[in-house]
Amino acid sequence: MIRDGRRRVLEWFFAALVLGILTGGAYYAFRILPRGELGQGEKWRVLQFVELSHRKDSQATEPIVVSRSADLTYSSLGLPTKNERYPFVWILLDDEEESDEPVKMIPKNVPFQVDCSFVEDLRKKVQVAMPVQKYLQPNCM
Repeated sequence: MIRDGRRRVLEWFFAALVLGILTGGAYYAFRILPRGELGQGEKWRVLQFVELSHRKDSQATEPIVVSRSADLTYSSLGLPTKNERYPFVWILLDDEEESDEPVKMIPKNVPFQVDCSFVEDLRKKVQVAMPVQKYLQPNCM
């Protein structure tokens, strides 16, 4: 009789342990991972793809908006620079998720040029996340 009692307690203990591990794994997979570095990978892939596609555009004088498509899950904005190696700074426009880096752009620390009238009209054309809008407004001319 004592053995049966201990066995039941051990069975319940292991069942609770397995349930706890599965619940923790599911929580990590659906709540933690998408917000971490791995969850941000698609956003950086889009920026790298667009930047590489337009790297040879040496006559960069006007901003370029690249909208979502079958290949691109996010919209991006190319702002002209005077840098020969990087003719555009690319900013992800419609990333609404909170993260450590609210405005994703490449390359970083390269000055860009954009008219304030373009920034004001941009929200009428495409979806622009609020952190991006707040970043562009004080950096326009």
